[in-house]
Amino acid sequence: MKVTIFFSKGRDFRAQCIQAHIPKNIKTELVNIDSLQGSLFSRLLGVVVHLWPFWHKNYIVLIISADMLGFSSLLVKYAYGLRSRIIVDFYDIFGLRKNRSNDKIMTSYRNNEISIFQNAEMFLARSFELNQYRRRFSTDNKKFLFLPDFYPLKEDNSIKSQKFPSNRIVFLGNFSMEYMLKLDRLGKDFIVDVYLWHGLDPVQLQKQCQDIQVRVNFYQSIPMERFDEVLSQYYFGIILLSENSNVYHYSAAIKYMSYLKAGINIITDPRHRISRWYARYFKERFFLVDDRNLDSVSVKSLSEFIDQQRILDGKRNSIKTQAVSNRLTKKMDVFLNG
Repeated sequence: MKVTIFFSKGRDFRAQCIQAHIPKNIKTELVNIDSLQGSLFSRLLGVVVHLWPFWHKNYIVLIISADMLGFSSLLVKYAYGLRSRIIVDFYDIFGLRKNRSNDKIMTSYRNNEISIFQNAEMFLARSFELNQYRRRFSTDNKKFLFLPDFYPLKEDNSIKSQKFPSNRIVFLGNFSMEYMLKLDRLGKDFIVDVYLWHGLDPVQLQKQCQDIQVRVNFYQSIPMERFDEVLSQYYFGIILLSENSNVYHYSAAIKYMSYLKAGINIITDPRHRISRWYARYFKERFFLVDDRNLDSVSVKSLSEFIDQQRILDGKRNSIKTQAVSNRLTKKMDVFLNG
């Protein structure tokens, strides 16, 4: 048996997380879909060729992002003989997004997502919320496995960046005035750096926030391959719980592992289910505080948190995290062979 994982640029880490939990006796291959040049048909052919002629022994995993929605939808809809060997893993959800300037594109995204959920037979999900979205369109008799972005992290000695002071906090994600108003609750003792996603204009957003006296610093989006380099300059990253944005819930898991992988701590709300899941295994890296009480966070409390970490064993890999990694691998084995 062989498992081939297809992904597009920037989704390498998700592919590595899935690969890490495929049993060692099964061969795996990572394929960047960007390398399959040409038309939609040639991409489809490139995927199918990894299964043929021994498709009955092999699996492919499609880590679906916006640029893969179209051909993934066609593949699971019309490849009847191969459908039971295709595993679908959504990197993010697009059909819920509202963008009046691109209504047709958003409608197309949603239609493709629904088609994939209705026709595919096997799914992986990185978060509880994403699985809930899947269940709106697919039946419960289809195979499913919850596989978060997780494996025991290893110390990366190549990351030796100069640290900012502990009161300088990083926020990685999309712009939302709801988020910015929450960040401002941290108070004047803190500096918050916001790195935007999806090419948003930091100058325009900076002006919007200054007009209502919200104190955050906006920066251009950074490529995913530079996440570790940029984020590792901070002691703390922050993740906010949104009462209004469904999209945020589906992409939150990406942010948790971006911070963890870069070796920094996370300020987050324990009301978020995915935060509680990660906190079970990286407890020493989580500073839990209700978003509604961010004004209770002080520079002193964060400094004490860092001092406590230095007292603890500096190794990230614990028996507990290795145990959960092994458990996920066993579940993947059952998923593939059961």
